[in-house]
Amino acid sequence: STPWNASTLRVSLAPLTTHGTHSIQLSGGISDRAGNGLDGSTAYLYFLFDTVPPSFGSVSMVSSNPLDPLLARVGDSVAVLFSIADSGIPTPVVTIAGAPADSVVLLGGITWRATRQVQQTDPAGPVQFTIDAMDRAGNSAPTVTGVTYGEVVVIGSLDFGDAPDN
Repeated sequence: STPWNASTLRVSLAPLTTHGTHSIQLSGGISDRAGNGLDGSTAYLYFLFDTVPPSFGSVSMVSSNPLDPLLARVGDSVAVLFSIADSGIPTPVVTIAGAPADSVVLLGGITWRATRQVQQTDPAGPVQFTIDAMDRAGNSAPTVTGVTYGEVVVIGSLDFGDAPDN
């Protein structure tokens, strides 16, 4: 055994390839500057090796339009509701109609709501959106661009009261 006189110890490990909890056992003698020793000290370090990206569950859309929650016009809010099966992740990055969401809020557990107010410059038609999420270990989920439940909100270019009769 070689005496060690440093405050930092660097340990190299073979690459880990399995997801789960792993441990490292460090053992050796500890002594103070005067040489008074405590032999056989053991320390255990436990850590979680996370290789699994977050996964999305349900994704749906709704507008604040009181006449039809699947139609939106300037001033209405469009909400994208989604769940991510990985608790404790940082706030996902969401765009709605090509612009960053005005807010992205964790409603509780794994359920999120992103909202954006429709602007005059937003294009008429189905509302496009993206959701990007990453867990604390740096695993990125595939970008979500579509609903899994219900229908997509449509931005209307006409006042709904002026829509032609069919």
